[in-house]
Amino acid sequence: MIYSMTGFAKVHGFIEDKEFVMEIKSVNSRSLDLKVKLPGFLSELELLIREFIASKVRRGTITFSLFFIDNNPYIEVNFNDDLFLNYYNKIKDSLIVLGVNEKPSIDTLLTLPNVITYKYKDLDIDEVFKIIESFLNTLIEEFLASRRKEGDVLYKDIKNRISKISEYTNKIEELIETQKDNIIKKLKENISLVLDDKQIDNNLILHEIGFILNKVDITEEIVRLRKHTQELESLLDKGGEVGKKASFILQEMNRETNTIASKSVLYDINKIVIDIKEEIEKIKEQMQNIE
Repeated sequence: MIYSMTGFAKVHGFIEDKEFVMEIKSVNSRSLDLKVKLPGFLSELELLIREFIASKVRRGTITFSLFFIDNNPYIEVNFNDDLFLNYYNKIKDSLIVLGVNEKPSIDTLLTLPNVITYKYKDLDIDEVFKIIESFLNTLIEEFLASRRKEGDVLYKDIKNRISKISEYTNKIEELIETQKDNIIKKLKENISLVLDDKQIDNNLILHEIGFILNKVDITEEIVRLRKHTQELESLLDKGGEVGKKASFILQEMNRETNTIASKSVLYDINKIVIDIKEEIEKIKEQMQNIE
């Protein structure tokens, strides 16, 4: 079973009678990049939440957020009447001295220091985490399920592409003899044109043919390409963290394919090589989304 690095989940819950929403979403990343967004009065829980998520998820850029429907329900607002009146009277007296026939602006007075103060209500943070933890478990289960569902889609697509690469490799293997026959025929024709009716040393011809055929032989590359393809399929079937290991195997597959292309003198083989390279590139793109 493989997991995509793309996922999303949302749950609703209550602390006392205050409703909150918990969300988690992720996109692909080379490592685990975790962002946690919490109301200020729950900031003490950030480390616990980070550790909990990190124990369940290994890769991806993940954003976790928790917010209340009633914005900041645990904030107490205090209004300092005496300070407000003091500010008001002082400003009013100053305006009279300046000869300004205006009343002090209420909006301005409300923004002055300590007229309005905010304080978080006292909460038992351990009890709060116990409540949140149960919803967090549900959230992560749904989140992993969404990543698993997306992973199943990627798995089927990659398996299909691996199957195509195997078919293309078989086709190339079938054309090896055709490539040899074409090379031998062409060499004999060229030698005949050069030497005309002169006597030809068959041993020399066979030596030259063997030398050239050895340079263009792609049997070993075919064997290695098939081996890497099987390793990739086995890794995918095994599941777990496959992204980084698969990247290395795909590099080796690409290397063998390039070598086949550089050795081949047959158009049909080179055409198939292009198809294989296209499938490898598409698998690489898909692997970037796998954990």
